[in-house]
Amino acid sequence: MDFLVFSLSIIGITATGALAPGPLSVTTLALGIRGGWRTGFLVAVGHTIFELPYVVVLALLLGNVSTFIEKPQVKLPLSLITAAFTIFFAYLLINDALKVRNGYYVSNVSSSIIMKLRSPILVGVVLTGFNPFFLIWWATVGLPLIENALKLGFITGIPLMYVLHVWMDYVWLTFLAYTSSTGAKHLGFKGYKLLLFTLAFVLIIFAIHIISVTLF
Repeated sequence: MDFLVFSLSIIGITATGALAPGPLSVTTLALGIRGGWRTGFLVAVGHTIFELPYVVVLALLLGNVSTFIEKPQVKLPLSLITAAFTIFFAYLLINDALKVRNGYYVSNVSSSIIMKLRSPILVGVVLTGFNPFFLIWWATVGLPLIENALKLGFITGIPLMYVLHVWMDYVWLTFLAYTSSTGAKHLGFKGYKLLLFTLAFVLIIFAIHIISVTLF
């Protein structure tokens, strides 16, 4: 296959997943408000920690994983975990918004568990690894990328394909975090509170959507 065609097909298909709104992108926006662009980069690192091994497994099994994930006894627990984590993060945002007083952020020392749950890398791993729609995307929409990569050989094709794919995740998630961080500085404390409440509401909507699509 022509390298240019190979590269463009990867970028085009990747965009359908990487740029699609979802819990990972909204949570990255929320983390970026206080952590800046670095949080977006770290979310992408967490995303990669799960995604790369998963892509390798798919390459070895050639898509048989999708049948397994589509089973209700597998898909439902994955959806519940993703929704629960998403709702909990929404709760943290609402809690933060309620602590903004007269332009200041008032907060007690957070527990170590809460702080760990705010970890961008952990967020990247959890909202990737337990999201059945992400898993199914790679096993269906993204599968042609793996199949074309294998034509170049496993050792050469899979690493090349993945590099051409994953850079977009890093650019996009870093951009989201940077955008929210920069925008929050100009909002004022009322606008900041509104932004936190809005992101929390969007996360709750995503959680409800994940469960409803899985059940119905």
